[in-house]
Amino acid sequence: MHQAEGQSKSVAPIVEDARRDLFDAVPRTSLLQIPMEHWVSLQRANRCSKLICPRPPHSACQLPTSQSLTFSGRGLRRHRVRAVSRTPSPNQDVRVVFSAKECFVSTAIAYEDAVDLLDSDHKLVQKLLIQFQTLHESGAPPEDRRTMAERICAELTIHTQIEEELFYPAVREATGDDALLDHAEEEHQEAKDLIARIQAMGPEDEGYDDCVQQLAGAVMAHVMEERERVFLQARYSPLDLRGLAVELYERKQELRSAAGGMPELPPEKTPE
Repeated sequence: MHQAEGQSKSVAPIVEDARRDLFDAVPRTSLLQIPMEHWVSLQRANRCSKLICPRPPHSACQLPTSQSLTFSGRGLRRHRVRAVSRTPSPNQDVRVVFSAKECFVSTAIAYEDAVDLLDSDHKLVQKLLIQFQTLHESGAPPEDRRTMAERICAELTIHTQIEEELFYPAVREATGDDALLDHAEEEHQEAKDLIARIQAMGPEDEGYDDCVQQLAGAVMAHVMEERERVFLQARYSPLDLRGLAVELYERKQELRSAAGGMPELPPEKTPE
């Protein structure tokens, strides 16, 4: 058992280096033109990395005795982390965990926790970016490309806002890793600047599609780093990620309503 664990730990850096080499081999500005075989290799490396370096067990986030930890700060007013022993007695209060679960059911969101919710946003935006590239390559009408770009920008704007209002402050206070979160916010600002440029242009303008591709490169690079560093820190922290997911979901719905909903997507096309 211990020998197998040691082998996994020794192999993990090799897998990580190989996966990074695959990603770094492609310029960020042309990520939408990555050959399919390159993505397949990257996905295989990701799956291998997850097997060798799996998600930390829930018990890793628990403290040895029953106590409450309350984090203060914007967006954290309901973030109570209930730490219980691995074998809680019948008298120990674990209602915080169960109430979060009940809240999940009542809001009908199928997310395991805050990390799962945010990563589902990543996957949606990546899918939309690929659809935009398909429109670009098929010579789709300018209005279709504009609608797709507007949807991408809208999804990213809401995603970055809920992260900066709720998720990043919670992780920052729980982990104390200011440098990591500062860097993540800098990457957000890069995406915001590109979104502003796209929104100021039209699909007939020269460089419009190139700007969307630059946004794709920035987003995909940020997603990889966030998965590897920020999300991992969050899962090893004592944060109540289920309770935080409820707050993120509620705020996301508020922002969608305030924006009047999301732009409708053009019919999806597949390359011939």
